[in-house]
Amino acid sequence: MRDRLAQGQSERSVGEELGIARSTLQDWLGQAPAAEVPAALQQFYASEEGVAWLHRQVLAAHLVITLLAGAGIRQVCTFLELSGLSAFAARSYGSQHKLNAALEEAVVG
Repeated sequence: MRDRLAQGQSERSVGEELGIARSTLQDWLGQAPAAEVPAALQQFYASEEGVAWLHRQVLAAHLVITLLAGAGIRQVCTFLELSGLSAFAARSYGSQHKLNAALEEAVVG
């Protein structure tokens, strides 16, 4: 990710390639790694495979928590925070609401 930016690729295009919002990419770039997150895990989530795995985990959380269990988006945000995934995925209500709306549309629509 950082190597692509160093080669002159824009944040927007790197974010699009990784399937993440530009604001999420900026957060990742601006944050010092969380002390409790192992370096190997940080490196994994910075890779394309790690981003794909993270997307799968967040999508699964939305599917189970909001669609199957009938809870709300705030519970997804809490799950992301308590699981530690918030070190890599946006945990704000707004970002999770956008994903949840797309999921509901895909399932219902």
